[in-house]
Amino acid sequence: MNRRSFVTGLAVLSASLMASTSLTFAQGAKSFAGTLVVSAALEPKSFNVNYDTFGGAGYINLNIYSKIVGFDHVKNEVFPDLAESWDISDDLKVYTFHLRPNVKWHDGTPFTSADVKWTMDDIIAQGEAAVTYKFLSDVESIETPDDLTVVVNLKRPNGIMAQNFASYNGFNILPKHLYEGTNARDNPANLRPVGTGPFRFADHVPGSHVILEPNPDYYGEGPYLERLVFQFTPNLATSLMALEAGQVGYVTASPPFADVPRLQSLSGVSVDATPSAIVMWFGFNFDKPIWQDPKVRLAISHAINRDEIVEKLYLGLVKPSWGHFTSAVPWAYNADAKEPAFDTAKAEQLLDEAGYPRGADGNRMTVRFIVFPTNIWGSVEQAQMVKQQLSVIGVDVQVDVIEFALRNDAINKRDFDFVHGGGLRGPDPSELVTYYESTSTKNSMHYKNARVDELLVLGRSVADPDKRRAYYAELQQILADEQPMVTMIEYSYMRPYRQDYHGFSWHEEAAGKVSEHMYNIVKYTKK
Repeated sequence: MNRRSFVTGLAVLSASLMASTSLTFAQGAKSFAGTLVVSAALEPKSFNVNYDTFGGAGYINLNIYSKIVGFDHVKNEVFPDLAESWDISDDLKVYTFHLRPNVKWHDGTPFTSADVKWTMDDIIAQGEAAVTYKFLSDVESIETPDDLTVVVNLKRPNGIMAQNFASYNGFNILPKHLYEGTNARDNPANLRPVGTGPFRFADHVPGSHVILEPNPDYYGEGPYLERLVFQFTPNLATSLMALEAGQVGYVTASPPFADVPRLQSLSGVSVDATPSAIVMWFGFNFDKPIWQDPKVRLAISHAINRDEIVEKLYLGLVKPSWGHFTSAVPWAYNADAKEPAFDTAKAEQLLDEAGYPRGADGNRMTVRFIVFPTNIWGSVEQAQMVKQQLSVIGVDVQVDVIEFALRNDAINKRDFDFVHGGGLRGPDPSELVTYYESTSTKNSMHYKNARVDELLVLGRSVADPDKRRAYYAELQQILADEQPMVTMIEYSYMRPYRQDYHGFSWHEEAAGKVSEHMYNIVKYTKK
């Protein structure tokens, strides 16, 4: 199908999906109006992310499932979700969660503490093979004295267990009655999910869209929409055209930053800029001897001109990353643990000393850089700029743009030199465990440092911010010295949407009511 026919087909599909936009209906004590079509770049292979990572899943499943507690990205604080309150023992080793009464799964089955226990126990049984195990690695046992109480006993003190449970990358609570006795990774409910969240799964047409309907029994505020549709459109230009034409209401992928002023000038369109705790980076494959040499890693980092990336790709609307944490969380950020300054002469000197001189063609080495397009704009463009910048010091970078599944396959086969990535490093610094803990499934570099592992444990073992700050300051200094990855920018979202909709998760009116990418506060108001 050529691009013109694809765009035409997209318009027909969008018109069909939005046909009920002006309708209003009531069910029980709640009323619902309008359809929000969200243009999503990535289509997940599963909606269950407790065990494996699936690109784009979070935009959808956080509307279907719930967590024990959530995180408010407007107020930057933990708030109640399935647990309406919780108590923490003085020794930080026992967390008691008091669950909401009368919550139902979307199929009508009552939700109880047994669902929470089963979910956590199954992840713990999977161990490091589950991507969310890192949030439960301190758990010794889970007790359920009654249907509305969950007692989590820990092996060691943990002052931030609630923050961990609220993490965007954390686990969702699954229905025991549908999963018990099965292999959770292969359960049919992964493709037809049943949750307790504000929207119920209605339909999925692979390669096209997912439709969600409002849950009238949702225990929180909202939802207000009659339908929530995720339309899979991998081409960003096509998504933005559909937004301009009013065929979609929100585009999950950030637009090219150069397009932001034009989009903001369009009637009926807004583009909100929201800072984030996301850092974009590329990491080294430590299974290859060349990248085990700290001089070579340091040389590569010296050759990266972060300021040029910020100005040319992002028009100065993001910040260069000068550390392995994020300055968006100033209390834990070690500004002294800096990335190497841009210095191509120093880079060349280090490569010469490491035994990688220029050849007759001027090149020192050829490396493979794997990258995949994401909702975070600029990943592929960053890789191309890295290619250009490293060519100055005689490093020939072959950029391979591949889809998410192929990226994971290349990582598993260790078939790369550089791997591109980006993700949250906050709001709590314990998120660093994702990238640097030696046993983390997302440590795609296979970087190992015993003191780093120890500091990651110590950093969550206390609640006192001053003590935690000291642990994370040391951790950031080690990472700056060892350079397991090259951090490039601290990202800011550019969020394009139609002004007919308001109450998105970053809007002030959603504070205290939603977690990231949930749409239960979004309302349709035709303008």
